[in-house]
Amino acid sequence: MTAERAPVRSGFSRSRRLALVSVAVAVALAAAVLATRIASPTSVVVEDSGVHVEITYTGGTRGEVVAVFHPLDAGFHVYGPELPRDGIDGAGRPTLLELPTGSAWSPTGPLAAEPPRTLQSLSSFDQPFPVFPDGPATLRLPVELDTSAPPGTDLVVSLTYMACSSSGLCLAPVIGREVSVPTRS
Repeated sequence: MTAERAPVRSGFSRSRRLALVSVAVAVALAAAVLATRIASPTSVVVEDSGVHVEITYTGGTRGEVVAVFHPLDAGFHVYGPELPRDGIDGAGRPTLLELPTGSAWSPTGPLAAEPPRTLQSLSSFDQPFPVFPDGPATLRLPVELDTSAPPGTDLVVSLTYMACSSSGLCLAPVIGREVSVPTRS
């Protein structure tokens, strides 16, 4: 003998249940799109003076801007952010990621740099130069948008860097180059 099952009845018709499920799916998709809009990184690439720089912003009105400085030629490095702005006796330039004066964005913490720098002594100079290893160097800066600024205000950053080789060949410095990075906020 087979037992017959009685139909299960809920308080909703089949079409109403489908409509409720559709609404729930639409709400979940909208939430996922909004979360992606806030958390998706946005990147801009700049190539100048032998360095490929990729600047990425992740966040909404508060987030982090990351710049990866990658010398294009093997055997080249960039200097650490600790180097004085005018170098040592005019030689070299620090690698910097800054916000220009008057920006609607402000830092919420210190600039972080990686990988660790080494101090390189050169016979013509009294002080050693803080140098990233040959290859890419990454700077990170946490930022937030001023609450009085309109949503969608671009993040403008200022880049300074100079690529040099261990043999002493240096390329022209880039000083204070402003780059606009969309934030999708």
